[in-house]
Formats: sequence, C-alpha cells, structure tokens
Amino acid sequence: MAKVRRAKFRGAPGGIGEMAMTWFLPPRARPSPFHAATEIAFLLLAIVMVPHAWGSQNGATGQEDNGAIRLQTPSPAGPIAAGSADNLELLDPLENLIRQGQYQQVVPGLEHYLQDHDRSAEAHYDLGYVYFRTHEIGGAVRELSRSLELNDRNAQAHKILGLVCTFVGRYDISEAELRKAAQLEPGSAEIHYFLARIYYTRQVFPMAQKEFQTAIQLNPAYVKAYSNLGLVMEALGNNGEAVKDYTTAAQLDEKQHLGSPWPYEFLGAHYNRQRQPALAIEYAQKALAMDSRCDLAYYDLAKAFQTQNDWQKAADEVQKAIAINSSTPEYFYLLSIALRRLGKIPESEAALKKFEQIHKEQNTMAKLWRKASHQPYVPQTLPVPEDEP
Repeated sequence: MAKVRRAKFRGAPGGIGEMAMTWFLPPRARPSPFHAATEIAFLLLAIVMVPHAWGSQNGATGQEDNGAIRLQTPSPAGPIAAGSADNLELLDPLENLIRQGQYQQVVPGLEHYLQDHDRSAEAHYDLGYVYFRTHEIGGAVRELSRSLELNDRNAQAHKILGLVCTFVGRYDISEAELRKAAQLEPGSAEIHYFLARIYYTRQVFPMAQKEFQTAIQLNPAYVKAYSNLGLVMEALGNNGEAVKDYTTAAQLDEKQHLGSPWPYEFLGAHYNRQRQPALAIEYAQKALAMDSRCDLAYYDLAKAFQTQNDWQKAADEVQKAIAINSSTPEYFYLLSIALRRLGKIPESEAALKKFEQIHKEQNTMAKLWRKASHQPYVPQTLPVPEDEP
C-alpha cells in the first residue's frame, strides 16, 4: 500500500498595474491539465526566446506587489500518496532542505534521485517547486507537467503550474490549472485568491469578485483578498465598496501587525484617481511609514502634488520612486512633465527619452511573449493587485 504523505511547500499570493472597461469571457472547455504537448512547447519556446525575462522579478521581490511571485512558509495541505517507486529515506532529507529554503543545494540531490525514481510524482513536484522558487521557469514547466502526468490529483502541483504560466503570460492555461486546483482543494482560500487574480488580470471582473469573496469567506482575515477585492469593485464602478474593502484590509493589517504598506498605497492611488490629493497624500504617507522603500507610494505622492500644481514636490517625490525602481516608465513620464513645468527643459527631455526607451523595451518584450505563446495581447492597464506569491 502506498504511504500517505503530507502536502508540502504551499504558495502564497502574487501581483498588476488605470481603469479599463469590464468584459466577460464566456466559459470554455477546460484543456487537459497542461498535458498537451503543444501547450508545453509554446511555453518552452517563450522561455528560450526571452531567457532573461525573469531578471526584472528580482527587483520586485522586496515588495508585496508589482507582480513578484513569492511563497509562504511551507504548511500542511491535503494528503499526497507516495508511489511505490519512492524511497522515503532518500526523499525526506531532500524535502527538509526545501523547507529550509536551500533551493540551490537541493537540486543536484533531486536530479540524482529522479535518475532512479523517474516515476515519482512527488519528486518531480519537489523539483518543479524548487525551479519555481528560483525562477527557472523552463525546468518548473517540465517537472510540474511530469508530476501531473503521474498524479493529476495534486492540487498544489496544479496551483504552482498555474502560477508559472503567469510568468509567460499564459493566463488561459493558468486559469485552467487553478480551476483544477480549486476543484481538488475547494477549501483553500489561497487557491481562490490566485484564481481571482487571474480573472482580474484578464479583466473578467465579475468572476474575480466572486473568487475574492470566496477567499474571504474561507479566511475572513485575508488582508490581500480584501485589498484586491477593492480593486475589482473600483473597476466595476463601485467606489464606495472599494473604499470599504481597502479600509478593511488596512484595519486587518494593523490588527495582525503585518506592517504592509499596500492597503494604504491602494487607498492613496484610489484617491488620486478620484482627484482628492489631500487624502491621497495622507494614505501615501501612511504607506511609507510602513515601508520607506515603497516606490508606488512615492509615485502616489508625486501624482497628488501634480494635481495641486506643486511641481517641485512632484519632481522630488517621483525621483525618490525612480531611485528605488528605475524600470517603470510612468515614473519618468511624470518626472518629465514636472521638470518642464519647472523650466528645466534639458532635464525634462532626458526624462522623456528614458520613458520612451523603457516603454519601447517593454513593448518589444511583450511582442516576443505573444509571438512565442501564440496568444493575443492582454492589456496591462489595471491598478496593480497586491502581491506575494
């Protein structure tokens, strides 16, 4: 009889960044759980074509948002059956290294183990998880797909594979994998949260609302779910509910002593969109009190000072944002406007040139992803959901 093992290495929330029209995608037949060879080929092709795309993730990992993918501390989930091919005396020490976060050190051991235990769904999942954590996306796709070929009942493998797919813009496959994970583990607030994030990214706001609300029902103290639900309600035009959700997130954050800047940053950004600069400044400053390196909060301040026509303060604050994150083109665009209003024309033109350069580079990268994955463009015009995988 196969031994029953605990599930390991669970993921945690991930992130995206003015308002767009709502539209609803009709339900589609779910593709087989990422087992189609053509789907895997498209993903691997994308990775080969843009091998360094993951480098931009590293700068964001110090924040809870901006799309960085991080994982929570490993915690128990449902049972996983270890196949008869597994040698638990050899596998357990390797999994202990993973729990300790020693990802680079564990790779050779897992690869060696799989040479003799290639039909171990658990070992392939372990290695796929490690590759996911180290942003080796090609390896993660390969190993998680192999694990699911051997055992399609592992909700965590479906979930992690779904997150991997977001790295290459394959939100269609990501949605399918997360839906399967939710079917296998319906009581997981985290899986419903991730699924809601996919719907938000694809601008399927009613479904995103439903999944965020499910996550909150399962975990009433889920700060990120409330923050992101606020974004959805704002996209749906319900600003009153959005403010309630943002405020609830901030209250829960304080109660749980999490010290997250994002509920306050979301409120600051919201009030900027509503052209209420005084409130935007108040909440952006609260965000910075939580995290002095929250570049979006500095940008919120700059936008508020722009509304107040205080161009020197706008320039000062957006330069602070750039000092933390110099890869966001909107920062340079606002800096160019502020410097021009201050009469600093050469500096303004230099900032505008930098904006155009970054924007062009990002568009080129997006075209490569779309060509590699054979997928239509998904417009990135939404407020950034709160992150953390």
